Formats: sequence, C-alpha cells, structure tokens
Amino acid sequence: GDRDGWQQWWDADVNPAARLYNFIGKDNIPFHTIIWPGMLIGYNHGATHLNLPYDVPANEYLNLGGGKFSTSRGNVIGWNSVLRHFQADAWRYVLTAQAPESADVEFTWQDFMERINNELVANWGNLVNRMLGFAYKRFEGKVPAPGQLEAGDLAFLQEIGDGFSSVGALYEAVKLKAALQECRRLSQRVNQYLNDKAPWKLIATDPAAAAQAVYVALQAIDWLSVIWSPILPFSSEEVHAMLGYDGTLYGRQYTENIEDARGSHLVLRYDGASATGTWT
Repeated sequence: GDRDGWQQWWDADVNPAARLYNFIGKDNIPFHTIIWPGMLIGYNHGATHLNLPYDVPANEYLNLGGGKFSTSRGNVIGWNSVLRHFQADAWRYVLTAQAPESADVEFTWQDFMERINNELVANWGNLVNRMLGFAYKRFEGKVPAPGQLEAGDLAFLQEIGDGFSSVGALYEAVKLKAALQECRRLSQRVNQYLNDKAPWKLIATDPAAAAQAVYVALQAIDWLSVIWSPILPFSSEEVHAMLGYDGTLYGRQYTENIEDARGSHLVLRYDGASATGTWT
C-alpha cells in the first residue's frame, strides 16, 4: 500500500479540499462538534495541519425491542446471520428509509418486510424485472432503436435526468432519507410512464411505438440505476451488467491479508480500474 496515502484525506497541507464526514449518534454530538475540532485546531498550530470535519451528520437512536441496541445485553441483530437470509441492499434500503434523522425510530421485522415488499420490490425491483424481461423477450435482448422521440418522451427523460441534480444535492447534504424518497418518486414516474404507454399492448398493433416506449423506459432505468446506487450498490451493479455495459459502476472492493512487523491484518482494498459509472 501507499504509506502516505492517508495524507490525501487528512493532511490539510496536501489536500485542503478533502471533505471529512463524521457520522455519529446524538450522544456524541458535543465531543465531535466542539471538543474534537478544538483538539485539531490546537494541533494545527504546530508544523503539520489536519483537516477539520466538513460535516458531522448526527442521528438519533434506532431502537430494538423498546431499547437501544446493546451487545452486552444481547439486544442485537447479528449481521453475519441476517445477511444469509436477506440481501445487503435490502438492509441498506430499510436502514436508510428508517434513518432516525430527527427522532428515535423503533426497528421491527414487520416494518422491515413491508418496506421491502411494498416499497423496494413494488416500486423499483418489479420495474426493472418486467422491463428488462420484456425487452429481452420481444427485442432479442437488445435496446430497440427509438426513432424520433416525441416531445412528451423528451420531457419525461429530462425529468428523470434531473434526478442527478435533485438526488445528488440531497446526498451531498447527507439527507439520505429524503434522497431515497426522491429516488422512489422518480422510479414511480417510470412505472406511470409504462402504464400510460403499455408497450406490451402496443407491440401487437404498433411495434415502432412499442420500441420507442421500451427505449425511453430503459434509458430511465439506466440513469436510475446510477441514482439509486449509493443506497443499492450491489443491485445497481447487477442492473448495470444486465444493460450490457462492460466494466462496473464503481470498481471493485476486496479484502487482502497484509503482513507487517505487528503480524497479519485483513485490510479493505479498492480497485477503480474497471469503474465506468458517471454521475451525469
């Protein structure tokens, strides 16, 4: 590894534009917003200088069984166990939707299942499944040529494309729950578009119009897979691949054992060589 790589994130003399986000619970607000920055400011009077936190997103408590999560009291959800039963993106979705940004939130398994089935699957998963399946079956697994797009189609694609700005601003402001809600709204707009166009009916009477509707929907899904990806990285990568792209959205994360004087350490690595995703 690069022994000096940390400087790109922490050293204010090397990269003063680096943004450090300290995600904390509400019980740590005084330390992370007053004491810790004060310690850094004091340290920075010396020869080296460290970046101060750019933002300190603080959440209230996510509770379980009427109390705080606690390993010592056994009030926990074991991730190694639950990830064998539910995909990681399912957890990422629910925990974002339930984020206790302004008040404590109680986690229940009933709410977990309802959000997965009635929100994530119904709104986004079914959209991707039915549209990619239809294109594969009726257009030989290819994105159909659209011909001249109508004004309504162009306006619709503009609305979806504007999600890069609207959702991007919410991500940047760390308003993750609001970002998820905007993603859902945009996904629902694609569902509404398809219900209005009904390409599965048009294919029998006007194949060209059906091809145009499928093209527009697939373009919207392509963009939305990127817009959803900070919340749903694994399934977004799958959609990216199903749409025929070479490479990955964000590259590859992997673990590696490193040996040094202190022993063996399992470290997280990132390889961005295959990344092709763009936020645009």
